Amino acid sequence: MRTTDIYDLEEALEAASEEQRKEYFRLWGLTGETYRNFEEYMGIILESLDEPICARFVWEYITPDERQILYHSMSYSARDGLRRDALQKKAQIPPERYEMAVDSLLQKLLLYQKTEDINAGQRGHSAHLPHDISTKGKLKAVPMLYPFDDYLTTLYTIGREIFTPLGDRSKKSFTELVAGLDSDTQDEIYQSYTLKWAKYYSSGDFGEMIANKLSQLEEPLDYLPDFAGDARNLYIWLRQQGGQATMQEVRTHSGLDDSSLAPVIYELESAALAFDTLTREQRILFIPHDVFLRLKPIEVNSANTVIELPAAAVPEDFVPAALRPGEMAIQYDIAYMINAIYQQTIEPTQVGRVPKRISNKLRTQLRGQVRPDYQYDDNYIEMLLDIAKESGLVQISKSPLPTIKDHYEVGERLSWWAGLDIQGQTIYLLNFWQHSFRWDDLEGTHYRAWDPYAWKPMAGREILLKYLTHCTPGRWYTVASLLQDIWDDDPFAMHPQPPYARKTGHSKTRETREKWERGDGETYIGMLSSTLYELGIIDLGYDRANALEAQQQINPTAFMLTEIGASILPLLGKSLTHADSNTRTLIVQPNFELLILQPDMLTLYSLLPFTQITQAGMVSRLTLTRVSLLRALENGKNIEYVLHVLEEHSQKELPQNVIYSLNDWARSYKGARLSHVLLIEVSSEAVATQLNTSASLKTLGLRQLGPFVFALNSDHDVKQLKQTFEQEGISVQISGNIFIARSSRASSIYDMRL
Repeated sequence: MRTTDIYDLEEALEAASEEQRKEYFRLWGLTGETYRNFEEYMGIILESLDEPICARFVWEYITPDERQILYHSMSYSARDGLRRDALQKKAQIPPERYEMAVDSLLQKLLLYQKTEDINAGQRGHSAHLPHDISTKGKLKAVPMLYPFDDYLTTLYTIGREIFTPLGDRSKKSFTELVAGLDSDTQDEIYQSYTLKWAKYYSSGDFGEMIANKLSQLEEPLDYLPDFAGDARNLYIWLRQQGGQATMQEVRTHSGLDDSSLAPVIYELESAALAFDTLTREQRILFIPHDVFLRLKPIEVNSANTVIELPAAAVPEDFVPAALRPGEMAIQYDIAYMINAIYQQTIEPTQVGRVPKRISNKLRTQLRGQVRPDYQYDDNYIEMLLDIAKESGLVQISKSPLPTIKDHYEVGERLSWWAGLDIQGQTIYLLNFWQHSFRWDDLEGTHYRAWDPYAWKPMAGREILLKYLTHCTPGRWYTVASLLQDIWDDDPFAMHPQPPYARKTGHSKTRETREKWERGDGETYIGMLSSTLYELGIIDLGYDRANALEAQQQINPTAFMLTEIGASILPLLGKSLTHADSNTRTLIVQPNFELLILQPDMLTLYSLLPFTQITQAGMVSRLTLTRVSLLRALENGKNIEYVLHVLEEHSQKELPQNVIYSLNDWARSYKGARLSHVLLIEVSSEAVATQLNTSASLKTLGLRQLGPFVFALNSDHDVKQLKQTFEQEGISVQISGNIFIARSSRASSIYDMRL
């Protein structure tokens, strides 16, 4: 079946050629959008069919003859189906041009055609169409033309801008334009401005109230602190052009493709600053004529000059409409992941990721933001594990047998990490973040890539911290002022030139600034609103009171350096000190709940092997359970160790029922541990005493099994071990074939190291 015969748009696009799909993308202003499969392609299309701005791209790109035919095919008397020859008469296009234009519309999937048997005197299916009653009962097979239902309402409504006398929106007053917007757009305008609005009494009054209030503003940009980037620059340019420009002039000036231009136009309309419309001649972007007359003029600078409006200054006592306090989510999420490794066996999949059934359960307890990547919806858990693995806090335990899977276990440096207080851990993580490719920052909501081959976003991390050190803790700063400072002094930190390249330098032109704001600027905003916020270095502020209720990510407009952030930044790069181990911050309750009422990482980490975290944060809650205790015993702990840890950190004596239950649970445990060891037999009791007392041999971890027999973990280097014994004057003989059987997997080789 040809695509022109299919009445379902999705089926027609699925059957279409790749060339037809690309053309359909272009018609709806989607050039520049990417997709991996047809489902993603169709999802993008369906989101665009109801957008007036996207519909204007269609009318802009088709020919005048095609416009005439398409518009008349969607009229109320034709949309139910019209004979092909009848549509020619209705559109009043000469036959020789008509056939070519109709075939083009069919090829572009803006119409479809079906051959049907209808009454010979009928022009179409609508009862409103005249027909010849003398031919009643005589059927005739004729080609019928239809518009697709998916876009019918939107395209027809926008087409009226061309074909009706009052359709041109540029002729309307500001009040008419705002009052005619849909309620969602009116609400966005209402939320965008930092204004005290007047009262209104009905939905009809709402648009008029907005228009009346905005009409009084001499400079609307003064009340739009979050209005930035391409939309702001285009608005300033439009004012310099006299308040109106053709869409082709807009494209030439901005350099944006259609998929980038559409959201910019939408942002202008959502702030009631500028609108687009169609005329019979062209598509234009305009500032309402009655508004433009009262705006103060903006001088036209040379092409190589950056247009800069001063960043909004805020008084010292300024408080944003909504704020999000920094919460140290990453530090406590790492603790939660280590607790999970203690309390369950986590076996990575073949691609090295935590199984989805486990990660979905763990993710509900983590507070860090989603870290999407090109392949997975959320990479946050893997990011935490990568940080922990590179820091030696966790590791993959390689199984000696091919039938047993590798699994996560705690690493050798965990005890060092647990000894750091919350400040020390944060300092370490900030140092780590500056140089880690494994650590993902979010991007600002308006991010657009700028020359990825010569872009090093990690270099911006150190720059951002440098500027934060100049901030006063407890005082709010605008994000715009921070970005302006970076642009003034370190604009190209993320674009270092290779040492072998010819030193051409960067120029701070208008075009460069626009790209910088979309790329580097949005990257800095992403660092602020993800990593630095999640480490507790800054609080975030928003100019909208309902910003925290938004379902989608929005950029902060302000930030404040926290007290802990101010204390940490001067210590970056310096040696870390361990926390005081004498504090007693633990409360053990008779219901087996453990409370740590202040940040105490040493106490928290000492409890992780045998408890289950319920909440980790400024106040931490953990639970003692039979399962968590047995898990600790499986991992080599004993009941004496557990009771000692609880007594050492508890503010009061342990409840008797807790002690009794722990001992009772421990007695029910039966376990055995299989391990490879080196067996060492000595010649006399004197040599055995020497092994127990020698300072150099104590560090080996020798275990005495009998008067003359010792055991040592097999992961020691045998050659080095032999040299150590001989330095003590002990002659070593190797008996038997000392080796560990190789696993069939290359990644799990256990062998003697010589």
